[in-house]
Amino acid sequence: DDGTVEMISEYASDEKVYFYGRTGYLNFVGTLNTIAKQYENENFTNGSRYIGYNGQTEYITDTSKVQMSGTAPFASNEANLSENEPKGGGDILYKDDINLLKNVFDSLCTDNNADLQQYWVASRNYYTTGKIDFSYKGRAVYKYGCSDLSSSYSQELLGSSRSTCGTSTCGSLVSSSRGARIRPIVILKSGLEATGSGTSESPWILQ
Repeated sequence: DDGTVEMISEYASDEKVYFYGRTGYLNFVGTLNTIAKQYENENFTNGSRYIGYNGQTEYITDTSKVQMSGTAPFASNEANLSENEPKGGGDILYKDDINLLKNVFDSLCTDNNADLQQYWVASRNYYTTGKIDFSYKGRAVYKYGCSDLSSSYSQELLGSSRSTCGTSTCGSLVSSSRGARIRPIVILKSGLEATGSGTSESPWILQ
């Protein structure tokens, strides 16, 4: 309504951004929004956000529920969202951007990256299958998940608390960082004029 245009690249970044363990989970959304700000330009944009951001808590400061052992602190991402999300309970707020992207491009994938794990989405996913089987994740679009984004395509950042497990990461922080590419959204100012046709041979040039 205000004449601005939200713009996202058909490509993801060449370089990956890595998050590690509990600290990575707590700072996940805020860090992605900070990265998105680097794409702003005072002449052409009046803001930015990272894809998937829709008011999530950028930095989790109440860490009482972000635990590695014991019983599951939350039932699911959907349970008491307004109360639990600020405590690290995960969110479903990413759906607006993801649905918009699917409507425009018919796909979540980008054209330039062949690796399975493509790019981060600014959404935490707290996932549980039982009272003592839960994990904290950061969402990412995977190559094989281009038509959908669900918990199956979320990248684990923190680790899991499990009743039985055969991996060294169970009950402790993961031993390696997790990396994915970047795909921010920039907001173009209203009233801009553009030359060109929007193709690679004749790209739009803002004036």
